[in-house]
Parts: sequence; structure tokens; C-alpha cells
Amino acid sequence: MNKQGPNKIEYLDYTWGPVSGCLHGCEYCYMKRMARRFPDKISMVPAVHYRRLEEPLKIKKPALIGVTFCGDMWGAWVQKAWIEYVLETCRKASWHRFLFLTKNPARYGEFEIPVNCWCGVSVTGERTEGGDNNGRIGMLLDIFSERRFVSIEPFIGDTLPVLAFNTDWIIVGGLTGKNTRKPNESLMWAVVELCKEWKRPLFIKTNAGYPEVVQEYPEGLILK
Repeated sequence: MNKQGPNKIEYLDYTWGPVSGCLHGCEYCYMKRMARRFPDKISMVPAVHYRRLEEPLKIKKPALIGVTFCGDMWGAWVQKAWIEYVLETCRKASWHRFLFLTKNPARYGEFEIPVNCWCGVSVTGERTEGGDNNGRIGMLLDIFSERRFVSIEPFIGDTLPVLAFNTDWIIVGGLTGKNTRKPNESLMWAVVELCKEWKRPLFIKTNAGYPEVVQEYPEGLILK
């Protein structure tokens, strides 16, 4: 378990990596760069880590936990049994809230997702994604009627994924690392205004470079 905070994933208390690796091949991927730099320590080859499976059970204070945020646990290459192991821990640790992110939301439909889990999709606003921005979000909306969110990060494209405003929460972030890039200012303005109009909670990460602090959470996610 990795505790989060300033200069990390601001909207989470912890990240948890029971499954690692990813085969999407995104050029902007931070972990891909790290794997090239430290090939003896970091691998993009999918794997399950059995010793990590029950880590959330050791944390007694309710927390927001991002699951496999350095990979895609819902990729087509991930064994079904691995996912079931993770979901079983989520059920046991009912006092936590677990957040999933994927670029393959169709896989969500293959499992019974515990009620303390929120399911999200990751998009970038790029036209080169072949329409997958709204396609992914639409698939998420088809599978779930609640507890769904969209992470537009890194928001490096020039299109607005409008279906995001039909979900329960929107997160926006910029591109970090060597080629740091902030989202398009006009598109950021559109996101903020549409969230206000549609009454959708919005969390803008510090790396987006937005001049105002906007860090809202949806009802039912924050633990009291």
C-alpha cells in the first residue's frame, strides 16, 4: 500500500497494486518510462502479487484506495482469477472505498462488482484514440447506473469527452514528467462550466495548472 498526498494522487488516501503491468503501450505512460529506466525493478509484464492481496485488511481506518493505478487490472491480458482475488478482498474490506480505472470498461461487465467499489474509465481527449473517448464512457454508462466516474488524464487532446458529464464524478489532470503539458485552457473552462451546469462534482488535480482550487467529491464516496 502506498500512502498518497501532496505531489501524488491527491484524491486518494492509498494506492494498492495487487496486479501490475500493462500492455496498452501509451506513449505518455509514466510506468513505461520507469520500466525503461529501471528494467531490473519495474516490469510492464502483467503479474499478480499474492503477498499484497490482503494489504487493505490491515488498514482499519476507512480510506479511499486506488487499485492498480500503475497498470490496467481490467486489460484483456489479465486472468479472470486475478480479478476475482482482488474483488474478494474489496468485499472483505467493506469499510473502505475502492476506485478502479481502465481503458477496457467492457471487462467490468464480466464480474459482480462489490458495492464499496467505484468504476471509472481513463480518456485523454485525443482524436487519435479512434473515438474511444466517448466510446469508453458510453460503455461504462451501459454497464453501471451508479458509482461511475471518468478520469480525463492526461488531458492532452483537443476534444471534449461530453459523455463524461453523464457520470457521477469527473477528474481532470495534466501530463507530468519530461514533457509536462497542461490541458487546453478553453477545454478546461468548458469542463468547469459544464460541471456547474450539470451539477457534476469535479476534481481538478494540481498538475492541470488551473488557477482555482476545485476538489469536489461525489456523494457516497467520502467516508465519514
